[in-house]
Amino acid sequence: MKQQVPRLIQYKTEELRTRKEAVRANRYAHFDRYDDEKVTAALKQISELFPACIVNNVEAAEYAAKYHRRVYILPQPVDLSNYRVGPGFIERPANDAPVIVHLKTHEAMGTDDIERAISLLQSNGHKVHYERVESQEKDKLVAKIKQADIVIDQLLHGSYGEVSIMAMSLGKPVLSHLRADLLPKFAPELPVVTTNPANIYRNLKALLEDAGLRAKLGNRGQCFYNEQHHSDAAGNKLMWIYSKEMENWDEDDQEAESNKAVIFDCFTGTVYSENMSENANPCPGDNPGLRPLLKRRIDSEEGVAAVASSNSLTPTSLTVKAPEKKSKRRFRQSAKRAAYREKTQSIKKMHKQSRVTRKRG
Repeated sequence: MKQQVPRLIQYKTEELRTRKEAVRANRYAHFDRYDDEKVTAALKQISELFPACIVNNVEAAEYAAKYHRRVYILPQPVDLSNYRVGPGFIERPANDAPVIVHLKTHEAMGTDDIERAISLLQSNGHKVHYERVESQEKDKLVAKIKQADIVIDQLLHGSYGEVSIMAMSLGKPVLSHLRADLLPKFAPELPVVTTNPANIYRNLKALLEDAGLRAKLGNRGQCFYNEQHHSDAAGNKLMWIYSKEMENWDEDDQEAESNKAVIFDCFTGTVYSENMSENANPCPGDNPGLRPLLKRRIDSEEGVAAVASSNSLTPTSLTVKAPEKKSKRRFRQSAKRAAYREKTQSIKKMHKQSRVTRKRG
């Protein structure tokens, strides 16, 4: 009997993203060098050889599902075992300025918007020490993150990346853009503050003014990293993926369902169809499902929702004020204008009738 070998390929998100698809769903998407035709042709060719693939986030899964029959969302493992990791929150004297670190690992990260927001905060009296780090050396990146009170990843793309994962592992609150239409698909425990060029100022201001919020988000970040992105946790999920692919898939069923991909989310332990419907079904119970791998949840008296509003984790202090009620004076003015318009229309109507009467006479 011929031994079955899983046919799997793993993608980076940028290898799947096309300008057309990204701009359609993300108003902030930015591209310098993208060839949609080349990306599409490569994906069509690869998907004929590999029916299944592995990606690192829900945005990439949406793109991959157009070509592959089965898509596995595996948390990106980041190994920081060689670095000493302690509590991320830094107790600073009242006169010390909080440190904001932005790690610019490539061009399209919204750096200009970040630095404009920080300049505005400084001009409005907020004490801020800002550092932009462009080094690609892991030792330097880790050292700078350890010194930070707030870490900024990127503001333009649809999901968080390695910078956010490193910041969470070191217990730092991190800001990154997450596509609004995909927020229900991200793990509900994800403590990344979803941020874009429109709300970067408000989110930074809220974090600068609330050290307790920074500490809570940092603690939840470490829990989320240990549960999802630690190499041991990701390795267990990868083994599940291989065991799933080793199962005997019914060829007839594959052909019948070839136009409808199945997406296995190893973050949440759920299964989605190609249309990424919000009401996901749990993983089938007749196989070594993902749920046993997800037992370790954040152990806390108050959920993430107590720290931030909604799954987007925008700080609770950033609430939109309801429109103020009109004053009595404004109501009186409005009533006077309405009465004047009615009177004017009545006079015009009378003049028109009199002209018609004179013509008939």
